[in-house]
Amino acid sequence: MYCTSQQVKDYVLQNAKDEISGVMHDVANTIYGLSEIAFEERQSAAYLGDLLESAGFSVTRGYCGMPTSFRAEAYGSRPGPTVALIAEYDALPKIGHACGHNLISSCTIGAAFALKSVMKELPGRIVVIGAPAEESGGGKAFLVERGAFKDVDAAVIAHPSNRTFIAARALAWEPLRMKFYGKPAHAGSSPHEGVNALNAIIETFNSINALRQHVTGDVRVHGIITHGGDAVNVVPAFTQGDFLVRAGTVDHLKETVQKVKACANGAALSVGATVEFEQTGPIYEPVKGNLPLEEAMARNLEAVGMPYSMGGDEINMGSTDVGNVSQVIPALHPLYAICGSEVVSHTVEFAHASASELALARTRDMAVAMALTSVDVMCDTELLRSVKEAFATDDQ
Repeated sequence: MYCTSQQVKDYVLQNAKDEISGVMHDVANTIYGLSEIAFEERQSAAYLGDLLESAGFSVTRGYCGMPTSFRAEAYGSRPGPTVALIAEYDALPKIGHACGHNLISSCTIGAAFALKSVMKELPGRIVVIGAPAEESGGGKAFLVERGAFKDVDAAVIAHPSNRTFIAARALAWEPLRMKFYGKPAHAGSSPHEGVNALNAIIETFNSINALRQHVTGDVRVHGIITHGGDAVNVVPAFTQGDFLVRAGTVDHLKETVQKVKACANGAALSVGATVEFEQTGPIYEPVKGNLPLEEAMARNLEAVGMPYSMGGDEINMGSTDVGNVSQVIPALHPLYAICGSEVVSHTVEFAHASASELALARTRDMAVAMALTSVDVMCDTELLRSVKEAFATDDQ
């Protein structure tokens, strides 16, 4: 005799916050303290895997050939849908968890623990997928390529922000490295003998700035000089820059990348240098929305008392490799507020907010909403049918 899905949801709603509060607090603080960057999250992945294993999940480490990825599974009492809860845990260089990935881990673990306590009443399976290198490197893109989601019906992850939007979208991106080659010479006595590779990269930035007025509003191009020369009195013979090019669709992204490369080729030609290009990571695809999933999350946010806005295509959260997941299975990626709107992500201030008691309280609410939404997907056959139909018919 099984409980009804509503009885399960009522139990989660009434009890989960207290049951998961301690472990969520520990996860948030531990991952925050580790602050490991892309593909170096060894301690973070091991710690999360150990936690899930101790709670009765079956854990596969080094999942899909990535040392800092994992997959943990817990089965219900009978066959049914599979819901994936995705964890991120990489930090940004120097400023740590300024995107709040410590809270993403905490939220996902909290939802997983809440569901584990009622799995005997549920059909199907919960899978927790640890995904490294969201900030750079595209761990989920590799997971998708290697079939990590082929047996999953829907995926859920929640991202801290300065606002709460259920239907957040994201831009496609391509990471692009430019290497400029010139000719060294004494910068004082014989500069005319040299070819200045630094001038080439500076002119590339100038050309990209000129390009900006001739691209659509969804396009973003930004970069840094990672090598500008070796000595002030030597004409720079080699310089290098790393860029991110973003656009609303993959096709538009590819068109924009060609324009950016043309800027670099022209700049190199103008000073007599040469340039080489390298794509330094996978393309991040845009997030594909799913209205039935988003509406289910809305109902559950109302149940936990979290104010929200639905959002939609106009709500842009930058770029994420969750987009790659959303292109192969239905996926939900809401934003939730952990601070005031004056604090923006990828700043020291947001890193501080990610360690606050307010952030932990909001993350507990979101974890419960994630668990409730997962119960809906596992138990409501009509909802799952609608989710899959929306995924099959919607372009974005």
